[in-house]
Amino acid sequence: MRAVGGLPEGWDPELCSAPPTHGPMNQESLPSPGAVRAERALAPDETPSAAEPTAPADRLDVLDALRGVALFGILAVNLTYWFRDHPSRSVLDPDLFRGVADRAAEFAVITFFNGKFLTLFAMLFGAGLALQREHALARGGGFHGRALRRLAVLLLFGVAHVGLLWMGDVLHVYALLGPLLLLFLGCTTRTLTFWAALVFALPPILVTCRLVVGGLARAVPPVEELESARQHVEVALQVYGHGGWLEVARYRIHDYVQYLPTLLPAAYAAFGSFLVGVLVWRSGVVQEPARHRASLRRMLIGGLVLGVGVTLLEGTMSQRVPSGWRGLVDLVSAFQPAVYVAQALAYGAGVLLLLQRPGWGARFSWVTAAGRMALSCYLLQSLLCGIIFYGYGFGLYGHLGPAAGLLVVFGIYAVELALSRWWLSRYRFGPLEWLWRTLTYGKRQPMRS
Repeated sequence: MRAVGGLPEGWDPELCSAPPTHGPMNQESLPSPGAVRAERALAPDETPSAAEPTAPADRLDVLDALRGVALFGILAVNLTYWFRDHPSRSVLDPDLFRGVADRAAEFAVITFFNGKFLTLFAMLFGAGLALQREHALARGGGFHGRALRRLAVLLLFGVAHVGLLWMGDVLHVYALLGPLLLLFLGCTTRTLTFWAALVFALPPILVTCRLVVGGLARAVPPVEELESARQHVEVALQVYGHGGWLEVARYRIHDYVQYLPTLLPAAYAAFGSFLVGVLVWRSGVVQEPARHRASLRRMLIGGLVLGVGVTLLEGTMSQRVPSGWRGLVDLVSAFQPAVYVAQALAYGAGVLLLLQRPGWGARFSWVTAAGRMALSCYLLQSLLCGIIFYGYGFGLYGHLGPAAGLLVVFGIYAVELALSRWWLSRYRFGPLEWLWRTLTYGKRQPMRS
């Protein structure tokens, strides 16, 4: 089901396709937020063991800043398309939330957020594993065994997230993909580039073949399918908006099963983003951005032009292309995973360029703190959204438009920034980062600095 509400004139609700980006089976994975941070707090006479990766603090701050920025985009998409309302509701009720502010908010989320921050997080996941492997090899310690233990614990977090808070978790998806990524980390840069290019080239190739064989027309959904979707939306509005925690949890599992078909394309695109993240780390642009300013500027401008341009093109085509040629819209959509990478790289480049300016490191300190607690903040977002929108809390599900939803996004993010800064002024890790490390290493980790 694809749906969003309140788009500007000339836009098609199909553009919002939340499932391929930040919906169930996609949301925004946590890129190894705790594995390489403990050494910041080590006293000068302490020496980390070979089993614990060490990284220069400036490199970690850059990665944490990027994670902190991505957290905002993740929240904006998840709240707009999933926590606030049912994602198919606006297709079935196109007159819902059609005010100017709501249409502008919807346009902004589609153009600048949807899919882009998911991709940025996925790239950071790949870069994080590459960093851990690099340090383990440099110190002669083991890597794969510890990495597999971390992924196993991440899988437990993901399963708990689905069962307790939200069906749209991707922690378990990333944990399941992680072992495959480990096999690629030993490949040469040339080999990684080949596989990354193949991952993103294959969808347009397959869609082109389908159009050549089957033509450009797209089948219209039968009336029975639309009626079934309408009934599903009505049940979701009742359960999520008015049900108690247990009732919501049961229906959440039902929804999770319904959205399982979105797992494969979401995981496929995520894995390609992992590979790009490894390549970006190997390029040295994250470690030494000052040496790559010209490349970062080109990445920023080119990625924004390409990302925004293709999004606008797809939206225009969705509205104006006649039904007999709708396959062309599918072809443009097949390029979206690659376009998301370009726009995510643009956002990353923008952050790196800002951090090179005097005083911006201090200004970003609040965002960086949230990035250091990315796992805790990610799950906290689901907890707070459940309290705000579901029946066991304030029951606002289905009652707020996109514009009001964005105000809630800013409020939740502000709470996370303040809470992260306060917490890390007292403790070495976020609470779930500490639990992650403790379960990974099989012994209680020191919490206070």
